[in-house]
Amino acid sequence: MSQLGFVTAVVLAGGKGARMGQELPKQFLDLGGRPVLLHSLEALESCRDVDATVVVLPDSRPSFIDGEIDLPKVCSVAIGGETRQSSLSQGLICLPEQTDVVLVHDAARPLVSVALISKVLSGINGAFHGAIAALSMEDAIKEVSESGQILGSRTKRGLWRAQTPQVFLRASLEDALARADATGIETEDCSELLVRAGYRLKVVEGDPSNIKVTRPEDLRICESILASRTL
Repeated sequence: MSQLGFVTAVVLAGGKGARMGQELPKQFLDLGGRPVLLHSLEALESCRDVDATVVVLPDSRPSFIDGEIDLPKVCSVAIGGETRQSSLSQGLICLPEQTDVVLVHDAARPLVSVALISKVLSGINGAFHGAIAALSMEDAIKEVSESGQILGSRTKRGLWRAQTPQVFLRASLEDALARADATGIETEDCSELLVRAGYRLKVVEGDPSNIKVTRPEDLRICESILASRTL
């Protein structure tokens, strides 16, 4: 157990991954001889700061996956909703009663490290209700029209690209989610829910190798990174 109390990870793995162009959703595809999803779960298993894990899966999933996720920290499996936000809600329903802090991670980021998980958790303190992994923008930012014409440059100062894991005090996350549902707000980023509700979040420097698998080329990049880690 971490200094923050009982930490439960909610791994969102309920998406369809249509952009991969595969029959199986991306979280179930093979990466280094194991399903993409399993890599994240194993990192959470190895992290001493995480006490339990809830996995959110689609209702229709390959039969082999249940055996793959039979891990000591996996305390519950939830069925995801139509949106990321509704899937998060289903995951929160399954939290162990003693949960103090919720760590939300996207199964499509299989290369998350134990070090990054602990680093983001350490971002919560008395001044912040949560923390997220993110990378500062380094490339020039251009505003572009629908036709592809460059309209102008935009400053990159103060801009960060959000990653997961994202960690939140349980009470703050549940309150922010309830407010969003009550007002019809829908977002693909959990941290946005808390910012809209007035909570204070901290940015923690993320990891460039913690990439999100969205397209086939992303999976190939992950394979290369995995191969380099075993050399």
